[in-house]
Amino acid sequence: MNLRKLKKGRKRSLLAASEVMGAVIMLGVTLTVGFAAWAWARTAAVNAEKNFGNSIQTNISCLNQSFVITNANFSSTSHNLVTVWFFNNGFGVVTLNLITISNSTSSNPWSYTNVTASTTLAAKAASGSTQITVASALGFAVNNKVELNTGGPNDSTFLISSISGNKITFTTALTDTYPIGDTAFAPAGMQLAAGKITSVLFKVPTTLSGQWDHPGTPSLYTFSAVDKCQGDIVSTYQQAQ
Repeated sequence: MNLRKLKKGRKRSLLAASEVMGAVIMLGVTLTVGFAAWAWARTAAVNAEKNFGNSIQTNISCLNQSFVITNANFSSTSHNLVTVWFFNNGFGVVTLNLITISNSTSSNPWSYTNVTASTTLAAKAASGSTQITVASALGFAVNNKVELNTGGPNDSTFLISSISGNKITFTTALTDTYPIGDTAFAPAGMQLAAGKITSVLFKVPTTLSGQWDHPGTPSLYTFSAVDKCQGDIVSTYQQAQ
């Protein structure tokens, strides 16, 4: 009789131990899953906060951006060349993604759009030089970047310090030699430095007779530029000639 009771007591002890171990294992699994879920939720919340903060910062930056087209002047000798002056009256650098010049009041209406300035080297540019000679400097502007592209490993980007005719001078020296025919282009669009006036020379597709499109009768020229930053920031300037 005592032997039977002893065996029953051992079985009950084993069952009790198994139940305790099972409860401990389930508790461990629950805690592990709970911590994993908490870590995921915390990471997701932190990322959401960062994204929201970045979005707010971008909106503030865009609200601080502003520019105006202050003046335009057609060349009296080369009638299809026009210089346009831009003024960044906001805070931070403004990048113009689209520039349009048009005349809809002449007998031959036309519209010109400039997105990315591009040209080729008219002479070899030697390493150590700070200046390049290009086929045309139209569309390029001071304080803007120019990328010299040979399709090889020595592609580089330089900042324009001055432009004179078809010669572009950089703030730093070339570190490689670039051959005639190499491509030079503005990779980031036209950039306007804060608080500064930037002048740019454009060539428009117009058939001028005399000095202006419509001699004897004023023609209305429209100059428009767009900065895409959380929507379009647009400046439009009109001039009658």
